[in-house]
Amino acid sequence: MTGVAVINLRYLLIGASLEPVFRGTTIGHKVTVMHLVADENWAVTMAAHRQGQASSEFLLGGGCCLLLAWCLGTLTGHQLGTFIQHPEVFALDFAFVAVFTALTIGMWRGKKDLIPWTAAAVIAVTAEKFLPGKWYIVAGGLGGALVPALQQLVRDRRRRA
Repeated sequence: MTGVAVINLRYLLIGASLEPVFRGTTIGHKVTVMHLVADENWAVTMAAHRQGQASSEFLLGGGCCLLLAWCLGTLTGHQLGTFIQHPEVFALDFAFVAVFTALTIGMWRGKKDLIPWTAAAVIAVTAEKFLPGKWYIVAGGLGGALVPALQQLVRDRRRRA
C-alpha cells in the first residue's frame, strides 16, 4: 500500500509542471483533465508545450486516447492472455520499458537537461540503496526538479550582482 502511494506522489510534480497548460482554466476543468493524466500524455503535452502547441484540451485528448487504448488493451489481454504462456519469448515484457525509453528520448532538450537528469538518476540510485520501498522515485523526481530551480536562482543572483 505504501509503495503505491509513494509511486503516485509523482503526480504532485506532474500536476505542478502542468500549471502553464492550465493557466486561465476553471477548477472544474482542471479536475476533469487531471483525472485523465498519465505519464505518457503528460510527456507528450510537455514536449508540445515547449513548442507552443499544447493546451489543456490537448492533454485531455491524449488522456481520452490513453483511456481507450488501456481499456481495449486490457480487454484484449484478458481474452487472449491465456494463449501466451511466456510473454518474454515475444519480448512483450519489454513493452513498458520501451514506452518509457521513447518518452524519455522525446523529452530530451539537449545539454541543458544533462545536469538535472544526471542529478535525478544519482539521487534515485542512491536513495534506492538507503530508503525503504519506492521512495527513490520521489527522491529522484524532487532532486531532478530542484536542480533547474537552483540553477535559475544562481543565474538570478549573478545578474543582480
